[in-house]
Amino acid sequence: LNRPSYARRGGASGVIDGKLYLVGGTLPTSQNGVGKAYDVHIYDPATGWTKRPLGPYSGGLAYAPLGGKLYIVGTGNSDGCTYNVSAVYDPVANALSEFSLAPLRERAAGVAAKGQFFVLGGSEPERGDNGCAVGTGKVTGEVWAYTP
Repeated sequence: LNRPSYARRGGASGVIDGKLYLVGGTLPTSQNGVGKAYDVHIYDPATGWTKRPLGPYSGGLAYAPLGGKLYIVGTGNSDGCTYNVSAVYDPVANALSEFSLAPLRERAAGVAAKGQFFVLGGSEPERGDNGCAVGTGKVTGEVWAYTP
């Protein structure tokens, strides 16, 4: 069985034009830590798995395929700050472009329907004393609808 070369957790996935795309995620490291995946794995039922380089993406993302692209909403963390990692993945160009919804959302759910990308619930990071966003664990029931 041809499959991704290593275990991963989280990331985003979706079927576009009959192919499964697996973007980013976190990886176990040899020191029992967690690393970030800098790639996208593509499964084509006719040819099996292939891999392309791409920027890092963490877990806890809301995502859904829409209009031939994969919409991804979520956050990452660095130096105690929470930042936006939301983007649109274009499989033809193998590129991420900026996509943001405000306020930030982490660990929400995503779905596409009737030409819109919906982000449901999740938690809301807040601005900390140092000016960066910090995860609070405060859960929301808000639903956003985005039309590309």
